[in-house]
Amino acid sequence: MMPARLPNFLYKLKYNLFPKYFLYSLIAATGESLTYNSKSKKLNIDKIFGKAAIKLIKVEKDRSNPYLLWACVILSAFHRKHFNTQEAEYLMHLQKTVVREFKFYKIDGLKSFKSLYNSEEIEFIRRVWWCRYILSTTTSIFTAWFQDIDERDVFVNLPTNDFKWRYGGFVNRCDPELSSINSFVNTNPDANYPPDNFSALLELHILFSKVSKFTSSRWIKKYRPRSQLDSRFHFLKSKLESFKSLMDKNYPESTLTGKIEEFNLFTGLSLVRNIDNFSFCYLINQLFRVIVIFLYQSELVRSESDVLSAERIKDAKLKCLNASIDMSKTFLWKCNEIPRKYWSYTITAWKMWSVCILINSCFILKSDSDEPKNPLYSCFINRYIETTKDIQIEPFIELYSQILYEMKKGEYIKYRNDALTHCLMSAYSITPNDLSPWIIPKYSSFIKFNCCFQSNYTSIDSKQYLFATSSDDSTTNESSS
Repeated sequence: MMPARLPNFLYKLKYNLFPKYFLYSLIAATGESLTYNSKSKKLNIDKIFGKAAIKLIKVEKDRSNPYLLWACVILSAFHRKHFNTQEAEYLMHLQKTVVREFKFYKIDGLKSFKSLYNSEEIEFIRRVWWCRYILSTTTSIFTAWFQDIDERDVFVNLPTNDFKWRYGGFVNRCDPELSSINSFVNTNPDANYPPDNFSALLELHILFSKVSKFTSSRWIKKYRPRSQLDSRFHFLKSKLESFKSLMDKNYPESTLTGKIEEFNLFTGLSLVRNIDNFSFCYLINQLFRVIVIFLYQSELVRSESDVLSAERIKDAKLKCLNASIDMSKTFLWKCNEIPRKYWSYTITAWKMWSVCILINSCFILKSDSDEPKNPLYSCFINRYIETTKDIQIEPFIELYSQILYEMKKGEYIKYRNDALTHCLMSAYSITPNDLSPWIIPKYSSFIKFNCCFQSNYTSIDSKQYLFATSSDDSTTNESSS
């Protein structure tokens, strides 16, 4: 809800001043939190309002209204839980058309916007645009596909003054729960307000986009000098390290431990205010860990034309493993400490990259079983599946984890008693039992190529990993870097 200016938003909501398509979009997106009788639940009231919203959007003539774009973004997010291919494609196409036609991605680069809108309206459009940016980039990152607008063409400032934007502004009748804070913000514009959270989140999304562009194309067959690839990798690595310093200062991991008493002490908008920083802390830390996995798992891809040193491979394994462990532990902590009705599904799909790494971790621990396990992975995947049982992604998560595990297990058993192969693989191991190749996506995602699943990852056959020849099973000399 980045664009929402709460006093004005609640005023329009109370007096029915929003366009109907926008109101219906809100109801669809928040349907799970509304209270219905048993008959209404069976009707899937959220889906009914979702379809009604799309029907109104299709006949809407004023496509320049930012609320139209915002409604499309809300509905697209809704379709991530309740997917409908035809509706989702229509919404994404309409967003592309509206953004390009009215050049919302150039709002701070074109003088015409300043003559059409006042400063408050421009800030609102900025925030709507950035919501759309997050939706668009995360969709392209998830599929390792192209983005519809190149970031070099974007001229939109990051949102500023989040606290003043959310609680300030003048309305005819302010909600009683907001009146005191609204009055304070309006009369004290220079007070020491909390730091801007949305700009930090957006900077992380922009970095995520850059990392994804690199990792999704790093191992394509088109030749690029090794020095160029290494330079880009180290540049992105340094950007991650810089952001980590910002995180440690403003969003420390220590926030995501222990008890959260606010859920017992506050309700309504008071609760929103008191958990705001915690919510951003969770989201930013978890998303950061996903980006770490994206970048460092690309170091684990094997290519005979560009062989990385064993030391780089081991370092990348540790980076991926630590990020996945932290991500899973934080998720399990949230499941135990945060009431379910306050959960968000923003990070839901991205946990699959942690699943992949933790599947590999099952095979680096000491085990005599044909079904190696990691207790952390078992707990994580069970809770992950359980918490997504009400949304359509759940069967995919279960199938995805089973397929990857079985593939990895098959290769693990195949070479389990091959002492020579184990000896050669030990050069890349981070534990005494880490003696088989890790399964990871070659182009950031396992679904880049739907037609041929095997094209999405490099071989996990140990001898192919070692570049053994078919004639004598010897290995080629590997260059170091």
